[in-house]
Amino acid sequence: LPLCLAVAVAAVKLVHPVRLNLDRYVDMSITGHQHPFKIQYRIAFNNEDGFLGLCIQMWNNAGCTLDASKSIMKHAMLHMGNAYQFSNIRIHGRVSFHGYGGPQAMIACEIIVEHVAAYLKYDPLTIRCLNLFKEGDITHFGQVLEQWNVPRIMNELRTLTTDKIHNTSPTGGSFSSDLNGMAVKHACQQIRQRLDTVITDNNVNISWNDLVKQAYFVRIDLCALRFYMTPNMFDADFTENQANYNYFTQGATVT
Repeated sequence: LPLCLAVAVAAVKLVHPVRLNLDRYVDMSITGHQHPFKIQYRIAFNNEDGFLGLCIQMWNNAGCTLDASKSIMKHAMLHMGNAYQFSNIRIHGRVSFHGYGGPQAMIACEIIVEHVAAYLKYDPLTIRCLNLFKEGDITHFGQVLEQWNVPRIMNELRTLTTDKIHNTSPTGGSFSSDLNGMAVKHACQQIRQRLDTVITDNNVNISWNDLVKQAYFVRIDLCALRFYMTPNMFDADFTENQANYNYFTQGATVT
């Protein structure tokens, strides 16, 4: 839109049709930028009940045109609470980021959590867990949270972090996709084979939840531990015309 306005101003000034063609360097340097945000907050909290109230003021640098900036500010206001329950929240937006305003707001919320944790001398994770939304909570824009799994996911991740599980490999070069992905697949296949022993001709249409429940009651192990080693791992050998890849990940882009 700013480029259209520039052309329009020139056309009005010259009383003549105007076309603007940008070279690649100029185009990349002035178009497609994201909205910088300034966010100020006041928060009420204690070390027992967690967050009691939050007052937010946000400014969005929209440039010389409104364009989508109003909508981006709206999204930032909706995402300001992130995953946390504030008993009282007040947000004032003053009017693009990938995510349309959401990332700026959620990052700001996490910074607030860090500030509160530093003030109380608590582990930030403790503050996060204390104030997480719970099933059935209502957001500051009136949405009821159903099937809310974030607390469960966080609890599971804390038991599986790299400081708890040893022998983890670096994730570069898609190693984690190869190693972890195939290990998970093999573990799932192992559990599936055990579950197949529960399925009979009379209950072939049994639901997944009922199948797992039935397997549990007949003492079938529902856990699996599998290890995977990527085959044919070697350095590139140009004399033998051998590469050190098992496959290519394909994609295309248009600029």
